Amino acid sequence: MGLLPPSKLLDETTPTMRSSSTTTCGRNCQTCPAQLVCHCLRVSKDDVLDVIVNGIAQTSDDVRRLTGAGGGCMACRQKVKAMILEHSPSATDRARPSVTVDSSLVQPT
Repeated sequence: MGLLPPSKLLDETTPTMRSSSTTTCGRNCQTCPAQLVCHCLRVSKDDVLDVIVNGIAQTSDDVRRLTGAGGGCMACRQKVKAMILEHSPSATDRARPSVTVDSSLVQPT
């Protein structure tokens, strides 16, 4: 019914995955292995960052549901979690120092 048997699927995907992890196309395109977060499902770093930075995805499950990253072998889930910690809007808020102003020091204008 159009589906490959598991042994055939492995034969067809394994060489591609091996070769993609060691070669690059020389350009900065989204499909270069260096730009992929999820090699199984070919999800780019830009796709993952887009949903994180815009506040659409707040967890690795959100990223998986929205982009597919982490939905294959799950080897990229730690990378996705690190990207969330570094790039999410809430991470930016955590990085900003909290400033408290003593109102007695403020002169009225």
